[in-house]
Amino acid sequence: MISAVRWPLISVVIPTYNRRTDVLECLASVYAQDYPNFEVIVVDNGSEDGTYQAIQERFPAAQVVREERNCGVTGGRNRGLEQARGDFILFLDHDTLADPGMLRALVQVAQAHPKAGIIGPKIYVYEEPDRIYSVGHQVSLVSGRVLGYGGLDRGQFEQVVEIASTPTAIFVRKAVVETIGGFDDLYFATYEDADFCQRARRAGFKILLAPQAKLWTKIHRPSDAPLALQRIGLVNVWRTHFISRNKIIFMRRHASPCQLVLFLAVFLPLYVLYYTLRILQAGRLDMLREYWRGLLLGLTTKFTPVFCCQGGIPVTELRITNRTYQAHGRLNKVVSQ
Repeated sequence: MISAVRWPLISVVIPTYNRRTDVLECLASVYAQDYPNFEVIVVDNGSEDGTYQAIQERFPAAQVVREERNCGVTGGRNRGLEQARGDFILFLDHDTLADPGMLRALVQVAQAHPKAGIIGPKIYVYEEPDRIYSVGHQVSLVSGRVLGYGGLDRGQFEQVVEIASTPTAIFVRKAVVETIGGFDDLYFATYEDADFCQRARRAGFKILLAPQAKLWTKIHRPSDAPLALQRIGLVNVWRTHFISRNKIIFMRRHASPCQLVLFLAVFLPLYVLYYTLRILQAGRLDMLREYWRGLLLGLTTKFTPVFCCQGGIPVTELRITNRTYQAHGRLNKVVSQ
């Protein structure tokens, strides 16, 4: 039960880029919450589809931060964090729909478990409303494989349990960002949520699943890629690049030296062979080029490995030396979160 003394202020931070219809539907579900004390901060990453104007017209109470260029999922969340006043911050993807009781359920778990720094909702597939998309994810620090649980909801995930990370919707106690900082802009998009949760856990915060907090995410994104590639997450050129690059960066940052050697010597070659063959079979040489470009950047980008540090690593410690990638190169023109 939520304390009657005070309803904690929640800052809902939503970055978006050229997804006007999706973000408007997301905002409608946020403003339908039965929780009485929250603010909404939308970061428009330079959209060109009228997103900024549509939000101002439909949701005048929302604070809209307008960026000149696409600064990615990480940049958008960090810009929103700068404006957030809440005791809790909910980082929410723009292609989601929240159950009306989601915020209340998240706060209830947070108040019942004061050592929990991050809480994730039970996330369903929008296109199949009874199918679970995530009740927590984990990236193996040996193989680099993303592990998770899904399937139809038959009541098998109804307990508050500790999880490794939560994607899509990350409900964060303010003390977490005061300790570890915001999201790592090195990632831009993909693996940024796993990295953030990993840093929080290293700093001593627990991450919990709140099964009564429910959210639906749209997993079928606009794509010109063949269905065979979409099924393995390669929905467009930019995502192919970042999946390739960021898996390696995540492992270099968080795996121990022994784990990293095993990943680089055994598992990474298998990933490279698998994805290269799948992309060649689909005849997408543009995606293959970005997959290999991502590999090279993942292996050569310089930064401070997190396993050498105590607790979280401030974003300012990163040392990105590839000048082309500091500006996100030509991909900045085609990225759609």
